[in-house]
Parts: sequence; structure tokens; C-alpha cells
Amino acid sequence: MKHLSRHAAVVVAALAAATGLALPTTTAHAAGSYPCPRVVGVCVWTEPGGQGDLRLLWDDTPYIVPPVRSAQNQTPEPWCFYNAPGYHGDERREVARNETVADFGFDALSARRGPCQWG
Repeated sequence: MKHLSRHAAVVVAALAAATGLALPTTTAHAAGSYPCPRVVGVCVWTEPGGQGDLRLLWDDTPYIVPPVRSAQNQTPEPWCFYNAPGYHGDERREVARNETVADFGFDALSARRGPCQWG
């Protein structure tokens, strides 16, 4: 039963992400352990520390609505988060593969695969 519930949660999260919906994450969790489905993608939250609404990113996202503040990268490559839409802005944060970021320090409004490009 536990396996079935976990599987159902992953399916619901994947469907919500595919349709652009945000999922509330009200379940309490231990420090350093965020409620992210085991998928090859990036989990992002609207609040620091894996709190707020959860979204899943699989592809470059030029405009993230609502903006996100924390992330967990479960892909084999880095991702770059920007404080402006369209991969622009004066603040950027690269999230390495398998890295969890508790707080970007800014509202991330776009993200794409690969290292951050400066200049």
C-alpha cells in the first residue's frame, strides 16, 4: 500500500507539472529532505527550504509563474536560474547535478539546462 501511495503521488506530480499546475506541499519534512518525486528533472518550490508550491522542470523554462525560491536538481547536468524572464537578469544561480538549494536569495523567473552564461 505504501508503494502504491508513493507511485500515485509521483503520477499526480508529473501530471500537474505537465499541465503547468502547481502542487501545494504542506507535508512536514526533515531538514535537508525536500518532498521531491524521484524523477529525472528539477523540483522547484515557491518558498525557501522546499516549502510552498512544487513544480517540476524537465525543459528550459523562459518564464516561471509563480517565481521559485528553492530547487533540487535530480538531473545529470547543471541548471541555471535567472531573476528575470527569458534567461536574463543581474542575478543567477547555477544548481549543480544532484544539488539542493535551500534559497536562491532572489525570485527565479526563468531556468535552463547547462551552466550559467555570464556576459
